[in-house]
Amino acid sequence: MTQMANGERRTANGKWQMANDTWQMANGKQRMANGERRMVNGKQRMTNGEWRMANGEWRMANSAL
Repeated sequence: MTQMANGERRTANGKWQMANDTWQMANGKQRMANGERRMVNGKQRMTNGEWRMANGEWRMANSAL
């Protein structure tokens, strides 16, 4: 009787760990996606800065004329 209960407890523990692993994997994927989004955002900010710089250069060239 106790052996059966122990076995069931082990199975429940195993299932719980599996669910935990799945949750952690999902969490990891979300973190990865977040990181990629930040990277894209950073690149976008960079191009915005470059665009402003080019604009400033264009204004400078214009005022030189």
